[in-house]
Amino acid sequence: MKLPRVTVADILSWGPCDDYPERIPGIFRGRKWWTARLIIERCREQEIPERDIQWTIFREDLIPAEYLRELACRFAERALRRERRAGREPDERSWQAVRVARRYARGRATAQELAVARDAAWAAAGAAARAAAGAAAGAAAGAAAWAAAGAAARAAAWDAEVRWQVGATLRYLKKLEGK
Repeated sequence: MKLPRVTVADILSWGPCDDYPERIPGIFRGRKWWTARLIIERCREQEIPERDIQWTIFREDLIPAEYLRELACRFAERALRRERRAGREPDERSWQAVRVARRYARGRATAQELAVARDAAWAAAGAAARAAAGAAAGAAAGAAAWAAAGAAARAAAWDAEVRWQVGATLRYLKKLEGK
């Protein structure tokens, strides 16, 4: 499959952060156009932070909406499986929302079905957040110490997840392109 192509001017038009406008032409020299796969590969060669790669590639200019939805479903399922492994069984409404979103991405569910599933998943998330807040209120004295001690670990875990997502996206794009 042939994926959308963009130019350096397109990337600049998206409004990258202040660190990048002067660097982008240098990072992307040598080609007139870029696909999401090529952007990931070049940015990794140039040691661009994975979060910046995410910012660049997760847009319909580069990856059609149905493929972005498929990726989002993969990422959501990974998060739900992690919760399950941690002993926190996700609400069934969250799993159902992912299933409906995947069907929608493949043209097998309506926008109305997607909206219903989304609303149910948000209700499930709200219920979980309220339960967690109630439990945290009882442990408020230790919360500040826990937050300080865990901040670096959470940041490292987040960075690892972003790296995984960019890598999973690259593998998916290669599969779509038949490479």
